[in-house]
Amino acid sequence: MHTKVEIEFDPGWLAGPGLTRERGRALLRLLAELEHASSLREAARAAGMSYRFAWGTLGDSTRLFGAPLVDMQRGRGARLSELGRKVMEIDRRVRATLGEPHERLRAEIPALLAGVLPGDRPRLSMHASHDLALAALPALCAPRVDLDLVFRGSDDCLAALARGECDLAGFHVADALPRAAAAAAALGKWLDRRRRRRPPRPRRSRCRDG
Repeated sequence: MHTKVEIEFDPGWLAGPGLTRERGRALLRLLAELEHASSLREAARAAGMSYRFAWGTLGDSTRLFGAPLVDMQRGRGARLSELGRKVMEIDRRVRATLGEPHERLRAEIPALLAGVLPGDRPRLSMHASHDLALAALPALCAPRVDLDLVFRGSDDCLAALARGECDLAGFHVADALPRAAAAAAALGKWLDRRRRRRPPRPRRSRCRDG
């Protein structure tokens, strides 16, 4: 699907009376820079904001929490207070917890929009173990469907299919015992027989002589 929509997720968890969600995002950027900077002015510049805006945002946060997030002492620059360090610890935990679900949703949204935007073509995602013929498949499908092809190991391909990260999975298995049996057992853990099975073979018609 070809769209100009930019799909981005931002936790944006820090907000409250006197501190808008946008100011909360700016505050977290400032605190992150203060973990490494030697002064508030240096951190503000690195965070892409003016010194005046940084100072005002810290004042808003102090009123919100009832205590300063940054200790500022003459001759010692600025550094995070114990409360400020705890806020940054929480922010890292929020981002780590939400990062993977956000990425999955970001990957799913284009597929959910497929077919309803003007000029759209169906799109399929295929994860497959490498094969020379597969490299030509997207071009062959192009007249009717957009095929996203990702080359991965057989086990990874089936795992992605089981997690719903792709529509199709291609994989290799050995063609001789006992390696074939061992490979089938290893890959079979990703296959749900209730949802995926081999298509039935066509029946052969029998002709009788009249």
